[in-house]
Amino acid sequence: MSKVLVVVESEQKARTIRAQMGEQFVPVVIASPPARALYQPPAAPDRRDPLNFSFQPLPVTANLLAQIDGSPADTEILLAFDSDRRGEYWSWLLNGCLIQTTAGRRRVHRLRLAGLAAEQIRLALRQTDLVAEEAALAQIVRDTFNECFVRHCRRLLGTTTGPRGLPLTMTSLLPLFLLQERAAELKSNRSAPRTEIKVRAAGPGGEFDLRLVEVYGLVSDGVFRDGGQVRRALELLRDQPLRVQAVKSTPTEIKPPLPLQLAELLAMARRLDSLSPRRAFLALRSLYEGCRVGGEERGLVSGWGLWGGRESHSSLLQNSRRRAQELWGEAALGPERDATGAGGLLLPLRPELTPEMVGSELGEERAAIYRLIHQRALASQLGPARCQELELEVMAGSACLLQTTGLALATPGFLAAEPDGVRRELLPPSPLAELSEGAELVLRRIVPEQAVPDGAGYFTLEELAQQLLDFSVEPDAGLPMLLDSLLAGEYLSLAADGSLRCRENSDRLLAVLARAFPTMGGISLAAYFEQTVGEVLSGRKSLRAALQQFDQTLMIQGHPLVKPRMPSLPPRRSGSSGSIIKGGAAVVAEEAAPPPVVPLEQEQPSPADGGREEPAWEPELAPEPEPEPEPEPEPEPEPEPEPEPEPEPEPEPEPEPEPEPEPEPEAESEPELESEPNPAVGLEAVAAPRKKILVRRVKGAGQGGAKRKLVRVIRRK
Repeated sequence: MSKVLVVVESEQKARTIRAQMGEQFVPVVIASPPARALYQPPAAPDRRDPLNFSFQPLPVTANLLAQIDGSPADTEILLAFDSDRRGEYWSWLLNGCLIQTTAGRRRVHRLRLAGLAAEQIRLALRQTDLVAEEAALAQIVRDTFNECFVRHCRRLLGTTTGPRGLPLTMTSLLPLFLLQERAAELKSNRSAPRTEIKVRAAGPGGEFDLRLVEVYGLVSDGVFRDGGQVRRALELLRDQPLRVQAVKSTPTEIKPPLPLQLAELLAMARRLDSLSPRRAFLALRSLYEGCRVGGEERGLVSGWGLWGGRESHSSLLQNSRRRAQELWGEAALGPERDATGAGGLLLPLRPELTPEMVGSELGEERAAIYRLIHQRALASQLGPARCQELELEVMAGSACLLQTTGLALATPGFLAAEPDGVRRELLPPSPLAELSEGAELVLRRIVPEQAVPDGAGYFTLEELAQQLLDFSVEPDAGLPMLLDSLLAGEYLSLAADGSLRCRENSDRLLAVLARAFPTMGGISLAAYFEQTVGEVLSGRKSLRAALQQFDQTLMIQGHPLVKPRMPSLPPRRSGSSGSIIKGGAAVVAEEAAPPPVVPLEQEQPSPADGGREEPAWEPELAPEPEPEPEPEPEPEPEPEPEPEPEPEPEPEPEPEPEPEPEPEPEAESEPELESEPNPAVGLEAVAAPRKKILVRRVKGAGQGGAKRKLVRVIRRK
């Protein structure tokens, strides 16, 4: 049987495939984009032709092309890049490059591997498919519009990066826009100050929190709108005995969660194991591409890509279900999970390999990630957790009513498999379970807190990932790297409750962008970007027409904030110079040296060739325009006194006539004073008698023209 060329993006992935499948499979590593796509615009600008590209191979594909040339004609070529957006894009580039290079004579197929174990690889080989062109086109169109946006950021801000080196692309700015919009929404809802009062109480089963919901004659909804109401409620509540007035119990159940996906894994790794998004993802990639366990290179978990095969994920879910049945019995199982839309689920390839069995060989970080994935996969196959929902009413004296709710666990269900999961607070016994009507409670402390509107909290990592998906930003390998750069660059902070908040660098950058795009900043700019990309992908506009419109819109709406770099000019020369006329005295002329001539191409430096300064943050921004003060009325000028008439100058005595000179030989005669203009100094000597020499400045010798001045020099005998 002929060999199979398998193209992958890492050496570890190549080693794992060779170890699992034998020498028949020959991995070829291409660790960077394999080719360059060149857009071929339609002949007419108004035509809406499909997106057409030609491909130019890059040097990283030289090894693959050499192996293809030296292999038999029936050699199969499989593109086994990751099943995410980047993997689909690279597969499209390489597929187009190979079709052009081999004139379509070679068979190229897409191999989407859910996992790197022998069973999963053989299953994927039965499902080889063509390259998904739609995902690749979406990526290259987005990159094209991002390049245009970056150029305008350089024109408007003088830089293409924000504080701490964050690239100013729409992909990196979109999370900041979303969090800014949510923060503004919360601020608008909290415009009026409102306060809630919570009470920490203790009973036979332990401590718990109560909320003051009613103070007779003062408030009836538990919200205190001014300080006077708060002080009055505290006076009525302080030193009052607490007594349980009513207990209501309702049976309920909590459904098991789905297996982990990338965003939820990053959040849990941060909360439980203090791993940054980047470190958590690198551990996940290592578990997917292969680890040495038991002396064998093998993958341990499935991939995170949304383009994985449905059949492969169905097989992995069945493996987890069989393992859960072995551990807890068939009665503990819940309904089977449907694999529809199962792309991106993180599952163990061999559930029988427990975290305890492989933890010592994986290291701390990889063992923590494997534990989270393994526990959640088994928990997803178990039944729901059954509990009692308890509602408690407590009276403080005769005027204050307090309430609380809680869950008392009856049957653990899926919680037995995931002690570190989302509802781990249910595992300890509830302090409300032992309370009954008339029970006495002990008041520990009273805590006034600001009221938070229902359903209007900050985004968590999982919610932010879902919002990004609505803008067609998939949770792939770029998401954890972006989140890590935002957290490390002091753009975001992750609170203890898992919520994301904007920090100072985010506020600085968004404030500058709001000045640069005063009419379409923030989420409106992101929505316009997404709308324009969608028009190209749907075929309503050609890429060239849409890009021209996008560029023109940003040119009109953008407001430059940087100061242009002015060309440096040499200093001006001082004013006067003298010239000696042959046979006469010095003639002093008031001169102003003309400014140096600047070539036309240097007069206005363009942004494209570095005509604007490249600032570091803080950028050198033009100050915001301030309202001009109203001019004060000028006082009426005093009438100037009439100048006294100047005395008439005395007439100059006429010079005595000179005796006529004797005729001299022609060779020794002095030259005529008639001369051609001297372009070096801009002066012209005009023929005149020997007694009078007229010197005139040529009009236009300097910039804007120089004043004419006539200097009469009378040479006396």
